Amino acid sequence: SSTDKLLASYMSACTELAGSSLLGSGDGPEKLEHLERRSQHLQDMNVKMKAEVRRQHAVMQRMVNFMRIDEAPLVEQALESIVRSGWDSMRWKSG
Repeated sequence: SSTDKLLASYMSACTELAGSSLLGSGDGPEKLEHLERRSQHLQDMNVKMKAEVRRQHAVMQRMVNFMRIDEAPLVEQALESIVRSGWDSMRWKSG
């Protein structure tokens, strides 16, 4: 997922920074500048992804009144709460 890729990129950037500082390489300032730009880019992507998730969640909340689940009436009744709070927040009587 996008979140996994973002976390992997953060970890890679941290590893590169730690490695260059431990080795004391002469190109440390250039690497640091590169990592700072990369970190800023990742932070910007993170902000954009959060905004997109919020936008899609708002769309789902508006769509819930038009959804029908004939095979699972209990789920259909709880759909608004499921979309608003998440599946894991539901307390089902039969497990």
